[in-house]
Amino acid sequence: GHVHPPFLLRRAWEMAVRHGLHTIYDASYAALSELTGTRLYTCDQALISALNWPSDMAVNPLGTA
Repeated sequence: GHVHPPFLLRRAWEMAVRHGLHTIYDASYAALSELTGTRLYTCDQALISALNWPSDMAVNPLGTA
């Protein structure tokens, strides 16, 4: 579905604050994934750890190296 940019930005900001994410850039990907109900694929293991989501929702395609 479509996510309106102001709503995405607000949710990204909330996630950055709640999870201690250092950039809105990272938080935007997480917020978009959450708002659309899709998996977040990222090689950023620190982001995955900070989100503390179930392992099927935040996936590192390279493993947990």
